Amino acid sequence: MRGIANIPDEEFDLVMDFMGYGRITTAIGARLRAGKRATWLHDDRMEWLHYPLPYLPRYDKVFCVSQAVKDSFTAKAPQYADKAEVMYNQVDVDAIRNKATAELTDSRFTGSNIILTLGRLEPQKGLDLPFRRPRFLVSRSPLPSLQASRNR
Repeated sequence: MRGIANIPDEEFDLVMDFMGYGRITTAIGARLRAGKRATWLHDDRMEWLHYPLPYLPRYDKVFCVSQAVKDSFTAKAPQYADKAEVMYNQVDVDAIRNKATAELTDSRFTGSNIILTLGRLEPQKGLDLPFRRPRFLVSRSPLPSLQASRNR
C-alpha cells in the first residue's frame, strides 16, 4: 500500500474491520492477505458510503448493526446486497439495568454528577442528547449541572 509502511506480509485466516467507513482500517484490511474479510457498518446515515466502496469487493461480509442500517446500505449499494447481513451488537440488558439501579459505593463517584464520554465527535454518537434532554439521563434525582469542556 502506498504511503503505509510495515504492512504484514503473512496470511491471516480472518480480517475484521470494525470501523467500516472506508477509513484507513478498511483500506488496510482490503490489502492484507486473508482467507476471509468482514467489515461493520454502524449507522444508517450513508453520506460517507463513497469512502469504503472501492474496498468492498475484497470483503466477504458487510455486517450491519441493525436492519435499518442494512436497508439503507443495500438501497445505496445494491451491488453488495448479497454481502450484507445483520449482526446485532451484543448487549447484556440485565447487567446494564442492575448497574444503573445499584447504589454507588465508590467514594470517587459521590457528590456532583460528572459525565465523561470518550469517542469520535460525530452526529451518530448522539453526544448532544444529554444537553437537549437531560431527563433522558436522570429520572429519579435532581437534574445534574451539565458542563462541556475542551482541551486548550
